[in-house]
Amino acid sequence: MRFGRAPGFVALTYGLILLAAGITVLLVVPSWGNWLADYPASVNPATLPPEAAPMIRGWVTLFGPLFAQVGGYIQAAGYFVGSLITLLSLVPIGVGTALLREAGREKGPSAVSPSPMAGRH
Repeated sequence: MRFGRAPGFVALTYGLILLAAGITVLLVVPSWGNWLADYPASVNPATLPPEAAPMIRGWVTLFGPLFAQVGGYIQAAGYFVGSLITLLSLVPIGVGTALLREAGREKGPSAVSPSPMAGRH
């Protein structure tokens, strides 16, 4: 059974979807980690009722370093996973391109329609 160019298009499309996902991870996940790491510093107890200010200050003091550490891990994981997905997307893109080129070679030169101006000088 011959599928023609379909496997090449499927592999190429899969590779492009992986590339888009990898770039999205590279752009979004590290910023989440950065936000989480900076969140305790952005909490302003002065905007809360006076009774809650000492408790919020205690929570920020207690969990601030943890949020900074976890945020750093999320940021590093985002860079690593995004880079990995982006690099792995090159494999199906290359395979799809090779399959499309091979399908084009199988049809031979007759598959290319001649130019309407061919043979006219």
